[in-house]
Order: sequence, then C-alpha cells, then structure tokens
Amino acid sequence: MRNPLLASTKYCEEDDVYLATGTTKEVIKRVTEKTDDQIKDMIEGFIIDAEDDIRDQLGLPHVCALEKHLGTGEDDEFQLGQEDSSFYINIDVEDCVELIRACFFLGVKKKLPYPRNCDDLSEDYTEWDDSTGYKQPTNEALIKQAGKYSMEFDFTGATKKARYPDVDSSIYIDKNIDIYSYMFLRVRASVADTTITIRLYNEAGSFNTATYKCVTANKCYLIMLHLDDDFTTTIDWDDNPLYYFEIEVDKACTLYADNINFNDGWCFTAPSGKLVIMRKSSDESPADGYEFIVTYTYDPFKASVPQNIKEATALYAGAKLIDHLIGIRQSMMAFEAESLTSIPDKESLYITRTTMLAKADKKLADYGFGWSGTIIE
Repeated sequence: MRNPLLASTKYCEEDDVYLATGTTKEVIKRVTEKTDDQIKDMIEGFIIDAEDDIRDQLGLPHVCALEKHLGTGEDDEFQLGQEDSSFYINIDVEDCVELIRACFFLGVKKKLPYPRNCDDLSEDYTEWDDSTGYKQPTNEALIKQAGKYSMEFDFTGATKKARYPDVDSSIYIDKNIDIYSYMFLRVRASVADTTITIRLYNEAGSFNTATYKCVTANKCYLIMLHLDDDFTTTIDWDDNPLYYFEIEVDKACTLYADNINFNDGWCFTAPSGKLVIMRKSSDESPADGYEFIVTYTYDPFKASVPQNIKEATALYAGAKLIDHLIGIRQSMMAFEAESLTSIPDKESLYITRTTMLAKADKKLADYGFGWSGTIIE
C-alpha cells in the first residue's frame, strides 16, 4: 500500500474503466441502484486498488541505491540522476522522486531531515495560524517548489506574520532540533527588498531570530539558516524542543514559502528530485569533486503515465467492477426467481473478467517488471 502523501499521478480515470468494460454508468446504476456519486466513489476505489496491485507487481517505488554526485565549486543544488557515476542507468527521475532514504558526505552517513519528506511543514494551510490579521493562506499549485503546493501568504494587512502550527490547535512541533545544523526553506516575495524574519520558539515563549532579504521580486530564494551562527542564541536547543515558529515580512507583499525543514547539512526537493547541500553564507559551495552519495526512491509514473499502464489500470479496475456485478447477480439469484434481464448472465461476466485480466497482464508485461533502465558503460 502506498503512502498517500507520496501518491503519484492517477493512472486512469472513471471513463477509462467504462471503456475497458464496455459498460456505462447508466447500466451500473440500474444494476446496483447506486447514485452517480456513489458509483463514482466506488470506481475511484477500484482504481486505487488497481494502482496498488500494479505498483506491487512492478516493484514501485523503484530504489536507486548509492548514487554519486560531485560538487562543482559553484552549485548548492543538484539534480538527481546517475550522470556523475562511472556507469549509470539511463533513467529520468525528474518530477518522479519520492524520498531520499540515505545521504553520505565523503562516506559519512548524515541524519535524515525533519520532516522526513522535507515538506510537511509547508504543505497544508489548515495547519497554519490564520488569526493574526493576514488573509488565510491558500494552497498554490502554480508556484510550487516541493510536494503538491506552495504556501501563499497575503501579507497586505496590518499584520504581516504567520505562525506554524496554528495557535488554536493546541498542537505543537515539540521536536529536538539540536541534532540538526540548518533550517531550510524556499521563499518568493512579490516585492523587492523584502526582509523575512524567522523566529523559533520554545515552550516558554522565548525565541531565536534570523533574517534574510529577498532582493529581487518574484524570484525564488534558497534560504539556508545555520541554527547557531545565523540565529540569535537566546535559547540553547540542547534542553529546549522547538514548539512553533513564525515567518514575518517587513512590507506588504505576497509571500510564497515551501520546502521548510530542519537538516544535517542536506535536504531534498520532491518530486522534482533536487539534492540541496547547505552552507553558511560566509562559506563557498561544495568544492569541485566533493562526493555525495544518496539512496532514494522514485515512481516513474509520478509525472506521467504510459498508455499501456493506463490501459492496464483500467482493465484491473474494470475486473473489480465485474466482480462486484457478479456478486450482485448471485445475491439477486439467491432471493428472486424472476428474470434478471437487466444484468448480463454470469457466464458472460466471467468471460469478460477473465479476458480483461489477461489483457491487463499483457499490458504490464509489455512495460516490463522491476528495473526498467538501460545500463550504459
């Protein structure tokens, strides 16, 4: 079963299932006595089950183990893929990455970021406090950097501050961040020379503060804040868990924030598949040839679904629909002697189901099972 937070693009739609089975919603409605919405929900469930079956058979998500990346002396951000390896699998993981499961700097394993997917803190606007005078933020899909959305804050009123998590939720982060070195986030402000202030609070309400200026309007900045060097040191995080944090701007603007996490010198942006290496503002980018090794998972269908997989999903979901109709017919036959003219005979249904499953298996075989890349020496 897939993690719903990492779910990929839908493999097929409701109409594809009708096409695969050769039936219509009207026929199903007559047979099942369900409403349009109930039928839609039922078929959506069949599609999800079919997708899980296909993911299991194809071994998704795929694991890319111990992939090498080399510093250039100029870059802080690297696209995942095996171009830096001495030999590599010719695969395209851009927009398909789920999680980096391990990262090594010169052979030393680093701690995993918090949150694990580097994005939970900036994915759901309902978890942010909307009572401080600004417009309730909305999920912004068009300017997203990580996950499905970017957080959009309309800081045009008197108060230009946001808090995570919501003060009314009685839920706190309550996380030991002393094990990490950096806080990272991507931001974009609609007004030039906007100064962003970030405050990290402990349980008692004391806070450490850091600032960053977005010089250019509508440009996405990678903000890397060292927890010791860039923040004031009012709080010693060794004895104080992080309870909540605030983001404030010094002028009216629209601010987009995404990819917020705490990390041990690295994080990633998914599904685009960016490996981001942290550095202090006074330091240079990773030196030319500096080696990073990562192991990550990716779903090749996250960005787009091949036609044979789309058809296989519709066929599997259609077979589940046929099973449902067979069950209804058998149930009705057990209690009624009258003619069941509205439902195809059982033998026809079984033949249709068997044919659909055979076609679905053929579609998956055409795609290939397991690892699908080409080894290039």
